[in-house]
Amino acid sequence: MMNNEPIFDIDTNLSLMRTYMSADRTMFAGIRTALTILTFILVLLKLYHPHADIIKKYRIPLILLITINILILAYTTYHYYRTVELIQKKEKEILKRKQNK
Repeated sequence: MMNNEPIFDIDTNLSLMRTYMSADRTMFAGIRTALTILTFILVLLKLYHPHADIIKKYRIPLILLITINILILAYTTYHYYRTVELIQKKEKEILKRKQNK
């Protein structure tokens, strides 16, 4: 005899949806931060372009900012995919538990 009750109850489904949206918000915040740093670097380069000696003087801090920018993007991407993977694993566990009942 088939059981017609839903596999996910409303609370579980909404909780998983909120978690997915939270992971998305976190990823977008990281991207927004990285783009802000990149914009700051580009503004500095544009402002000091006529003064090439100033750019040479601050080359190391600019390279450091660019490196931090790349690390923020890489970590944000890694963290997002790891979080989504954990959510999907939890979803499968819940589904398996519900089907075994």
